[in-house]
Amino acid sequence: MTGEGLPALLAELNNRIRPEREFMELSVPHERRGDRAVARGGTSDRARLRGRESQVQGAHSPHLHEEFAPFIVQELQTD
Repeated sequence: MTGEGLPALLAELNNRIRPEREFMELSVPHERRGDRAVARGGTSDRARLRGRESQVQGAHSPHLHEEFAPFIVQELQTD
């Protein structure tokens, strides 16, 4: 009813429905809790706290690329 947990739920549903992934490193401010939850909803290879931000590196759904654009540190290549 409050919407709490909705970003994490949507991320999990996305993980199960859309298998396509983009590999990227994100740096998300702690005050953007909802965005952090969605970012961590991807397949994270690495997540760590750094100062006032969380750095998340891993695979995320392409349809979230525009939403994450302000937080993208770099797009990663896969082998």
